[in-house]
Amino acid sequence: MTTSNHILLAVGLCSGAATMALAQTVPSPNDPTIQNELFEVSATRLPPSATTTTQVDLLSQKSGIASATNVAEVANFYVASSGARSFTDTFALRGLANTPIFGDPDVTVYLDDMPLASGFTFPSGLVGFNSASLYRGPEQNTRFGRAGTVGVLQFSTDSASGVVNQLRAHYGNYNDRGFDLQGGAKADNADVYAAAGYEARDGYITNATLNRKIDGRESSSALAKLHFFNPTDGDWTLLATAQRVRDGVQPLVPLDGPKFSVERSEEGITHLEDYGLSLRGSFDTEFGKLSTTTSYTDWRMGPATNALNFGFAELEDNSILHEHAWTEEITLVSAGHDRWHGSAGLFALDGKTEGEFIRSFGGYPYEDSNYTTNHRSLAAFGETDFQINSAPSDLAGLRLEGNWKKIDRVEFVPDAGSVFNRASYSGAALPKLFATYKIDSETEANLGLTTGYKPGGFSSFTGNSSLAKFGAERLHGVEGAITQTDHKTWSATLRAFAYWIDGYQIERSFQTGAEADDYIVVNAPRARSYGTELELSRQLGAGFSVGGDFGYTNVTLRDFVDPYTHLSYDGKRAPYAPLFNGSVHVEYRNRSGWFARVEEVGTGRVFYTEGEDTMFSQKSNFLLNARLGYETQKYRVMLYGDNLTDREYFAAITPGTNHGTPGDPRTYGVEVEWKF
Repeated sequence: MTTSNHILLAVGLCSGAATMALAQTVPSPNDPTIQNELFEVSATRLPPSATTTTQVDLLSQKSGIASATNVAEVANFYVASSGARSFTDTFALRGLANTPIFGDPDVTVYLDDMPLASGFTFPSGLVGFNSASLYRGPEQNTRFGRAGTVGVLQFSTDSASGVVNQLRAHYGNYNDRGFDLQGGAKADNADVYAAAGYEARDGYITNATLNRKIDGRESSSALAKLHFFNPTDGDWTLLATAQRVRDGVQPLVPLDGPKFSVERSEEGITHLEDYGLSLRGSFDTEFGKLSTTTSYTDWRMGPATNALNFGFAELEDNSILHEHAWTEEITLVSAGHDRWHGSAGLFALDGKTEGEFIRSFGGYPYEDSNYTTNHRSLAAFGETDFQINSAPSDLAGLRLEGNWKKIDRVEFVPDAGSVFNRASYSGAALPKLFATYKIDSETEANLGLTTGYKPGGFSSFTGNSSLAKFGAERLHGVEGAITQTDHKTWSATLRAFAYWIDGYQIERSFQTGAEADDYIVVNAPRARSYGTELELSRQLGAGFSVGGDFGYTNVTLRDFVDPYTHLSYDGKRAPYAPLFNGSVHVEYRNRSGWFARVEEVGTGRVFYTEGEDTMFSQKSNFLLNARLGYETQKYRVMLYGDNLTDREYFAAITPGTNHGTPGDPRTYGVEVEWKF
């Protein structure tokens, strides 16, 4: 079946189902939930408007794990996965994306109330997180201490009182196997929740020279959450996470060769360890609920090695990277009042990153360097909403943030003994103003002005001190949205946004006159991003439901001239962000326990350079997925299949090496679940 036929089939199924009479059916657990009510985020901050939030049920997916790629199907959120867990991945929302290695993320990640410091430390296969919420827009920076330019992605666990003890296991092609176990217990003043899991598969790529699969994956992870509560001493939650990864080599193949075959004389490995620990305390005071969260995260990669064949010689790479960070977040949410609510917070981060990189060509090292960067951040933030009369309300907020960064770099090859030390500071005052109108009990709309900021930093790969520093990225924009739901059969949200960005950060992989200057970050003076998002979900008669979402983003660079080639990229599309993405699905659930689901997931063309070079781009692609199974209160059996048409595409491209990471081929298998 052709791609166009896939689209016509999916659209036809949705259009046909939409003509059926509305009826009460079994709710679908697989749809993003578009809620009209305001809901709390861990009871530590003011509830966000439902018009800005998309929720995803991770337990409806195979093996229910926390991974940013599991949220990549929602409108205008895109993950370019490089195949080395989150290392060198890019995460784009509404046209803004992190640089793969050196910059701060535009979308930050929380595990419950524990923030993660960098994009390359984002979760990939952590068990125990049962849902995810994507909080869209720069306005989230007055609710979260660690806030990205355009949003926050939060993975959440259940409380022990809501946990169902269960064991899940799956097996599929490529020897894909795994299990996860979760359970909880509750006492009068305490409860505990724990989860553990294992995942592994053989590689997708064959090294024809060595005659073996090279990019296998293996991961073990665990989570424990202890919760203590009593009226006198407050409410305390201790969260601990751990993951151990023993993967094969990062799956890079030449752009002009076959997607799943390489020829080279040696292969590498990717080893990771990741740990997190947080303690949150909440207390009722006469002013409201006071919460404090202390967190520590430790992420290590190494050894991570690979070899790329360029015909006449091979490029060998050996990377070691270690990041750890302390954070403290304090928030006060006012006690309930009839016409206004308020919140205020303080956030502090103290992080350190150490890296060592050795690169050789044909057996001869051409780069050997190590570096240390220190990052300290302080922020004060707050907001208040007040109701003028029974329908409209206004929300005003302000964030003040400062960032101090320092780099110490030592180079052994090519310039033995070359050392430089640099420091920088950037800060921002970020106001916002929103008006919300509750049209009726089912419909809510808002319109607002917002601002965002991402600090500058240093490119650690360059040996040229004058090229290392890059500036902050600043945003101001306007957003509007309307959402409607009857809470039973129908839910819809429509959003629109327009952003104007100064200092848009772009990671460049090119030569600038010296062999060591192969990766740096530069600032495009200006950029513009505008677009829209549509999310729909509808329960229909005879056990059917349909749903879909669509995101469109037009992000272009303005007044950007390449400082080395002097070529103008004015009007060119910014890298890493597709023009559109979306999905459409049809699902059937019978009260006897049978269920089935078919979905089509589409992504527009993605450029990986600011010059819109088609060689370094992935054209639009559409993937067909399906589920079929039977479920009771005690167990579930499900057959799954992804990319059923075996579409070949690149999940990410690395222009500087002329290589890319192929997307997953056709995969299928069976999953079983037992609740006890």
